[in-house]
Amino acid sequence: MLSETTSEKLILESARGELAERGILGLRVASVARNAHCSITNIYRYFGDRDGLLARVLGDMYEEITLRAVENFMDQIRQRPVITVSDIAKAVPFPTSPAEIRIQMFRMQILATAVENDRLRQRLQTISYQRAILWKECFEEIESKLASGETFDRQVFRVMLANYAPFYNELLGDMKVTKEEFQQFVENKLCSS
Repeated sequence: MLSETTSEKLILESARGELAERGILGLRVASVARNAHCSITNIYRYFGDRDGLLARVLGDMYEEITLRAVENFMDQIRQRPVITVSDIAKAVPFPTSPAEIRIQMFRMQILATAVENDRLRQRLQTISYQRAILWKECFEEIESKLASGETFDRQVFRVMLANYAPFYNELLGDMKVTKEEFQQFVENKLCSS
């Protein structure tokens, strides 16, 4: 018999596979159990019900997506001993590949699921609070490395992050904002008056 930790890990891996294959609405607990080589009762013992399983697996995925966004941004910033507002604008994530767009669309599906799943919503609130603290630390690092004469409006950056939903741009087709237009907008807005 598998240990609880191993069983739980297999269930989570199976759920991720189901999500990749069938999406959030198509996830079936019976399929997750079958692919994890456990019973449905086992899943309910660990997660309570389907919503509990979704809260855990989607919460884990959301945490990974949002952490990766901060880390990718900061990797670009940390490469520079001195930072300009232009450097910051260029480091702000803008989905340019189909894979990046899919990740952002999935992120929005997770957020939509949280509307009806209280446990997921609570988990996302915790993760979002943790990310806000991490972004605050990023802002402090940026400000410590800002080039002489450059100014950085932290509040504008926070508002942009809070309203960041780039996949909408993809829906605009020929009318979408280009990466260069986005970077120029960010640069203009990040400069304090």
